[in-house]
Amino acid sequence: MVVVVAGGIGAAVYANQGDGDDGKNNSAQQTPSGKPSEKTEKKDGKKDETKPSAKPVKDLNRDAATLQLGGGASTAKDVKGAPTEGGVYVTMKQGSSIEWKDLPVTEAGKYTVWVDYGAQNGAATGSLWVNGEKLSTTVNWKKWPGDGWSHTFNYVQLNGGKNDIKLSCESQCDINIARLKILPGWYKS
Repeated sequence: MVVVVAGGIGAAVYANQGDGDDGKNNSAQQTPSGKPSEKTEKKDGKKDETKPSAKPVKDLNRDAATLQLGGGASTAKDVKGAPTEGGVYVTMKQGSSIEWKDLPVTEAGKYTVWVDYGAQNGAATGSLWVNGEKLSTTVNWKKWPGDGWSHTFNYVQLNGGKNDIKLSCESQCDINIARLKILPGWYKS
């Protein structure tokens, strides 16, 4: 008798797994790329918007070599220690650019553009563009002692939805760009 009752309870638990009284499905929808979708679907068919956190979102952290390169920018991996997949980075010379098109942002507001870089032959400056408009602030790439990698950051305002971010070198520069990150809010060091 006990075995029959235990078997019946086990079958009921198995049949009702995932069905809670709240009607929520806690698993994220998968996009064709295998990345979690920004929305989750409830059992009633309505979309549940995810809320941004104070931490960088994985999708907002990209190796520069995976972005659109222009004006003679090219990839390399001669300089050791690049903080990227496989040590690949982008070499920037005068006239070159890196653009992150269709950057997905959950909501409009203040963001920080973080750039991991290496300055090979002295300091340089670059331009930062948001949605086709050149910002008045410059990107400063300083040469620090040693051959290590460093970082710099700039503040921007982004729209909710898709945005385009571009780094460019209009003047003389010899910079290696490893990675770009977009952080919610204005980062304070």
